[in-house]
Amino acid sequence: MGERLRGFGQFLRAWPIKAVLLAVFVFFMMYLFRIPLMESTAGYLIRSDELEKVEVAFVLGGSSMDRGKEAARIYQDGWVPQFISTGENIPSVLEIKGIDETEAELTKQQMVSAGVHPSVCIILNRGTSTMEEAEAILEYCERHGHKKIMIISNKFHLRRIHWVFRSMFKEKGIDIVLRGASSSRYDEYRWWQSEEGLIATNNEYMKLGYYWWRY
Repeated sequence: MGERLRGFGQFLRAWPIKAVLLAVFVFFMMYLFRIPLMESTAGYLIRSDELEKVEVAFVLGGSSMDRGKEAARIYQDGWVPQFISTGENIPSVLEIKGIDETEAELTKQQMVSAGVHPSVCIILNRGTSTMEEAEAILEYCERHGHKKIMIISNKFHLRRIHWVFRSMFKEKGIDIVLRGASSSRYDEYRWWQSEEGLIATNNEYMKLGYYWWRY
């Protein structure tokens, strides 16, 4: 019994040293593989699908320039015959200037400027969040009988959009193709190299946690 107690005491005395060595090893490995780890952080968020022809594409509100350009590229390649921009928020910089144009209206302007014909662009001034936009889009699809649609947003938003949209729309028999627009302010796979990328990554993971908890 005494030998066992002495052995246990020796183990306890040695444990702090082992813990420090283990922590140093883990830190070293994380540093050694830091680039692949940070790239995988971005890769998890970017949940994009292969392009398919759909009945209509919905361009979510926010980042109107990036999303509008991506919509124009998809339009010019012949994948989508009609686009609907969503989002009723008015960017604060426009509010300061007394301009009351919504995100949906700004996105349409960008799409037209980038080459989408005005006749195929519709404005849906609804939604102040991803969840609200999903509800508005689902209602629109049911009202117009759409069964295969595309959702366009920024690349880092796709994982959360997948969570929000897929279950809601699958129950109604509506297929979704997710497409991401590249950011003009940072490289998604090198997000740690710019302040914008750091903020965008942090914000999106925070939102993922919030949506997982809330919905």
